[in-house]
Amino acid sequence: MSHLLSSIKNRLILGSTVLLILLLSLTGFLIMRNASNAILSSVERALQSKMEIVRGLLHYEDNELEFELSEVVSGEYSIPGSGHYYQVVIDGNVFASSMSLVNPEFEFTMPGEFLYDEWGVMYSSLGPENERVRVMRSDFMFLSKYTTIIIAESIEDSISIINTIRMYVIAILSFTIFIACFMNLWIFSRSLRPLDYFSDTVSRITHKNLEERLDTHSQAAELRVLSESFNGMLDRLQKAFEIERQVIADASHELKTPLSVVKAQCDVILLRRRTVQEYTEAFEIINRAASTMGRLVNDLLLLAKLDSGILSLKSFSSLSINECLQDAIRMVRVLAEKKDITLVYKVQGELYASGSKAKLSEAFMNILDNAVLYSDIRGVVEATAHRENNKIVVRIRDEGVGIDKADLQRIFDRFYRVDKSRSSKGTGLGLSIANVIIESHGGSIVVESVLGEGSIFTVSIPVSM
Repeated sequence: MSHLLSSIKNRLILGSTVLLILLLSLTGFLIMRNASNAILSSVERALQSKMEIVRGLLHYEDNELEFELSEVVSGEYSIPGSGHYYQVVIDGNVFASSMSLVNPEFEFTMPGEFLYDEWGVMYSSLGPENERVRVMRSDFMFLSKYTTIIIAESIEDSISIINTIRMYVIAILSFTIFIACFMNLWIFSRSLRPLDYFSDTVSRITHKNLEERLDTHSQAAELRVLSESFNGMLDRLQKAFEIERQVIADASHELKTPLSVVKAQCDVILLRRRTVQEYTEAFEIINRAASTMGRLVNDLLLLAKLDSGILSLKSFSSLSINECLQDAIRMVRVLAEKKDITLVYKVQGELYASGSKAKLSEAFMNILDNAVLYSDIRGVVEATAHRENNKIVVRIRDEGVGIDKADLQRIFDRFYRVDKSRSSKGTGLGLSIANVIIESHGGSIVVESVLGEGSIFTVSIPVSM
């Protein structure tokens, strides 16, 4: 049962079917109750009319109480067991009764439940033929005599009509419920068919055919938004896979060069005995290649950790942007001095943000390192910071070669270098790492650059609340 109810279609069909059966059953019950009340009410109204007539036949004449039997002897009251009865009792004695009653002394027993109206008491009982009858009894004083008039009507025909109506109602409702359940099943099956198509299409999509998309135009309105969202997810996944493939290809290429250098140096050294100086030079080349591979592996590991969400609000604490910039400048100062580049540092007041001091320092260091790397000898790299509304704005400006407009859109892509020859000393991951760190802190990086004049990296970070 629980397995069946796990299906949305089965739950919809079961729920709507149960509701439909309840509504139709209630409708049938109300129809039967109203029909029964209407039929029995017609009998009661007839009894009230006859009670009025019979009471009018009782009168006093020539000092004697008379009942004009001639007016009622004929017709329905003259046939024994006809189902139409009357009885007049005065001071406990039967004064008059219909011929249909056969036994004038017959008593219509009065149960505990009865109804009152202006003409007397209404109740159900059994007639002389043991048939079910509706009885109206009126007790009153007539000429100082205690008088009782009883009018009874058989309701066997009425009950038979009610049973016939009940049979037809049950048959019609059963047929209606069957047809409705069948239509319910058909409608829900047809309506949920797009879900089957959706599921089949989704199940066919793997990492090998991420370019396949759901046709949103042919989808039902309810599934169109879901299809568009799913297509958007596929776009993001496809882009992520393409970036991953590109990263793997670039990483392989980056590792291939130092590995080739190491392999070539080893092959050359092993051809014959070498002098100490030759061994030393070979080891230095191998050491530089190993250092390059080490930096690349470390950067890739750091990116993997950042992508996994290692930086989160839970691990953040209040930090000084001033100290982060000072640490970053301290780390790139040696490289700047080699190129005789002047590092300028300007900060307006103490600036505080929420985050990881080590990671933000690394992000600023990567941007500064990039600025120094592409600056001309004896140039200037300037780092400034100030507060704008609820953000801290850090600008790092250099007077280097600048970046072409075609490269600005990809400057933060992993392994992307403006220098297509890959001859620069960096791994091509520094700006990517900086971008991921800044975004993890809820910030952003914007680049402005003019070829031959330099670049400006603008970093915006929310202030610490």
